[in-house]
Amino acid sequence: METVKKIVIKALITLEKKLIIPCKIQYFAIDSAIVEEVIYDKNTHGFTSCVLFCHYNKHGLILEQVKELCLFFQSQRIDVIFVTTKVSSEARLWLEKNLSALIIRKNFGRDFGAWKDSISFLKKRALFSNCSQLYLINDSILLLENNLRNGHFQAEFVDDNNSDMIGLTESWQKAYHLQSYCLKFNQKVTQSECFSNYWDNYYLINSRRFSIENGEIGLTQMVLKNGYKLKSLYPLSDILKTENLERFLSIVEDLPLPEFSETRERLFDELFLLDFNDINPSHRLWPLIVLAGCPVLKRDLIEKNPDGLLSMKYFMYFMEKFIDNDQTKELLQSSLLHIKYQSL
Repeated sequence: METVKKIVIKALITLEKKLIIPCKIQYFAIDSAIVEEVIYDKNTHGFTSCVLFCHYNKHGLILEQVKELCLFFQSQRIDVIFVTTKVSSEARLWLEKNLSALIIRKNFGRDFGAWKDSISFLKKRALFSNCSQLYLINDSILLLENNLRNGHFQAEFVDDNNSDMIGLTESWQKAYHLQSYCLKFNQKVTQSECFSNYWDNYYLINSRRFSIENGEIGLTQMVLKNGYKLKSLYPLSDILKTENLERFLSIVEDLPLPEFSETRERLFDELFLLDFNDINPSHRLWPLIVLAGCPVLKRDLIEKNPDGLLSMKYFMYFMEKFIDNDQTKELLQSSLLHIKYQSL
């Protein structure tokens, strides 16, 4: 086993160096990076449905939108297990008052390492076999609360007990997969040998490439290969519906720009001149994803705009048109301010 570990790590280092990816790879251990764990008994609901919520904030703070999302699940008797690397004293008090459990761990293995440790936490306490619905969610999102409560997310995600694996969005980049920022599994999958083996053999490696290929893509492919049913809540076929395209085109036409500005044409090109095998839909198609009713957007659109999208220059203009709920707008503004603060 030690030989296998060394081969895996060496291969990753070699691959990332060749691709000139500025990512320092660190390896911890195959078993656990947990340093503290606690169950808040007065808040628990029996762990028959669990959210493993992966959080990171270098200041140990919990964003208001993260609290809103956790409370959304906790209020439905779904136990939220909050997994993080650091919490402030104020954040700890909030967790103790509102959620079911807290895990503090070393920052190894990225999101999938945190989920691996959380599943081990449940198994160690003989709680995992109780869990009929398992959610894997991280905080790499901006919450759109009006979409969260529009009924579709509740009916087709939270209340769907038949689909074996559900994700919000799907991608064909590198290989077909459900994007991993928000996933759900039923008991048929979670209690299977293949699911258990997958997590038992997942290495805690701090490599984004490893997390994508062996985590996000690897998990979907494992579920598919074992014959389970997958569902994307907002598949490309829904995102690209005529009504969403028409509304987007109408908003672009109304942009305060000169009549024959090339900006409009470039905004159209961003959506229509693309290869679905070579894009991240949660980035490139973000305006249509919001229009389709998705309750979250990827936060790195704001932090990094990794694809250099022109549409992000008009982000707040679009959001003003997309959102008609004042509370959602306030929460979004608060989130944007927090992102700026965290980058300091």
